[in-house]
Amino acid sequence: MRASGSMDLKNPGHILALIIMTMTFFYIFGLPVLNLLHLTRISTSLVIKGSPEQRILFQVFINTIVLVCSAFLWLKLVHNHNLAGILKSLKLGDVKNTHLAVIYGISTALFFMIGIMLVLFLIYILTGFRQENRLALWIGESLSWIGILIVSVLPAFSEEIFFRGYLQEKIGLIPTAILFGFAHISYQNIVQVIAAMMFGIVLGLLLIRTKNLYSTISAHFSFNLLQLIFIKIATASFQIFI
Repeated sequence: MRASGSMDLKNPGHILALIIMTMTFFYIFGLPVLNLLHLTRISTSLVIKGSPEQRILFQVFINTIVLVCSAFLWLKLVHNHNLAGILKSLKLGDVKNTHLAVIYGISTALFFMIGIMLVLFLIYILTGFRQENRLALWIGESLSWIGILIVSVLPAFSEEIFFRGYLQEKIGLIPTAILFGFAHISYQNIVQVIAAMMFGIVLGLLLIRTKNLYSTISAHFSFNLLQLIFIKIATASFQIFI
């Protein structure tokens, strides 16, 4: 008899969970790489017609469904958790200290943002290199204020559930941070990928410190929100959107 949580390829539920997780990894990493190599041209404009904001929000909703559902289904089908068990496994079950976790998260986001801006400014002073993230600028400029709030909340919620809540527990801090960085390869910007890896390490350490996923969700949300607001009102030339 296998222990709960171990993969059993004779179990139809486990096979289904494995198929779903494989498709999720291909969606996160495979499609952006194929697009980058010009081997495929899959775009939300082929699926939904509308304004840039509508296409951005559609993509965000799809990403959220894929990431959250794949993590929840794995914990349900393979580990046989009920909803309470899933939330506990993802470190979302402890709501008593959520206010402290949120404070930790917001503070972490502010310190990381200041640090990144100082590093980029120093690189510019020393080398003349200016970081420009055209996709992030386009996103920020295309969104209304309601859109900015949605795009700040949903990716923070879904990516933290998948990467920190689910994946870090499986493969560890550094591998998760590396994958988190490569998940941003669609921005086609090496600085973006490196910055996301660094942020992934910071978020992973924050989760280890607080043992509460609300801390990393708050940090991720705060970073995204501040960046998008900054783009909206200032259109800076060195944006990094994670």
